[in-house]
Amino acid sequence: MGVEPQSAIAGQAEVKGHENQQYCGNIANAIVVARAEMQQKRLVELEQQLQQRLTEFQSRRSQFQELLDRYDALIKKTDDTLINVYSKMKPESAATQLANLDDESAASLLLQLKPKNSSAILSEMDAFHAALLAKKIVVFSSLKHGPQKP
Repeated sequence: MGVEPQSAIAGQAEVKGHENQQYCGNIANAIVVARAEMQQKRLVELEQQLQQRLTEFQSRRSQFQELLDRYDALIKKTDDTLINVYSKMKPESAATQLANLDDESAASLLLQLKPKNSSAILSEMDAFHAALLAKKIVVFSSLKHGPQKP
């Protein structure tokens, strides 16, 4: 009689172990499916957030492009007006004013004037400053049109 209770306990433990394995085996697929569903749901949420941010970015990009276009149009209009002013000035006066501008701005203005006006203005400047501006004009011109072949 003393042996039977131990074997009964061992048998129950074996049955419990088998039931536990069977239970784990039965829910393993459900756990994998549930995890996959959670990951899929998270991916959908992240995709929606990404799409929302992309839409916001595109909207802001459009706004910035519109501002940039308006700015470019204003600069172009101002440049055209300024070119007209300098083209109608006496070369001596234009040379004096251009000498007080930074070299890039002065060279840019001279480049946009008709060659006749530019040469008249450059001839009224001191030789060093005129040569410096002429070099800048060559650099700007090569950037705009590509390097000249010899």
